[in-house]
Amino acid sequence: IEYDPEQVLYSSSTTVVFCGRFDRTPAVVKRVVANAVSSVERQLLLQVTHANVVRLFGSEEGQGWWYVALEPCLDRDAADMCTGTTTNMPLPRTLEHVVVVEGLRDVTHLRKIMQEMANGLAYLHGHHDMAKRGLTHRDRKPQNVLVKQLRGARGGRRRSSAGGNQVKLADFGSAKVHDRTMATTRGVGTDGWQSPEAIRGEETGPAADVFSMGLLFFYCLTGGRHVFGEDPMK
Repeated sequence: IEYDPEQVLYSSSTTVVFCGRFDRTPAVVKRVVANAVSSVERQLLLQVTHANVVRLFGSEEGQGWWYVALEPCLDRDAADMCTGTTTNMPLPRTLEHVVVVEGLRDVTHLRKIMQEMANGLAYLHGHHDMAKRGLTHRDRKPQNVLVKQLRGARGGRRRSSAGGNQVKLADFGSAKVHDRTMATTRGVGTDGWQSPEAIRGEETGPAADVFSMGLLFFYCLTGGRHVFGEDPMK
């Protein structure tokens, strides 16, 4: 894994995301404080293989950090970004970016995005190699849904209006394998996108993710509005 410390895409108290490469392939490199990464996230990322879940190229650990190289889902070409030909740093191409910034309103293509979101979540819930009863993500929100812009037949990027998008569910820091003794989830997830039972600190299962997915569907179809209004706790 290689990365340029000057090309920071995102940073928080425990995580920094860089432009980088994995085995000469353009990648987004996520550097996380090793003890801040859930064991579920590591296990999941190493095992999942689905078109609608972000792909893990590889990972390394050293000096208190965990590095993971992921497929890039950015608002511009990753190859240009990593060779220094792009002057401004790119942004993650999230569902929020596609709906609010790019202003995608075509129902046909939004339907495709929503279908792929559901496909990715169904795959995670039915991932039998992880647990007999699958996995609960617990933090579905517009910023955790990446939308990769596919290339056309001649190598150029397809525009959103042409339907050249592929959804990638990402960020499994709040995920947990669920079993008969499901833990409570108070404080897990993001205000405004949690299920009622998660807000109340009750047991959660796949239904909590389905509730959050319904909120995202409304968000897609209304140009970025929330079904319960602007107050995140309403």
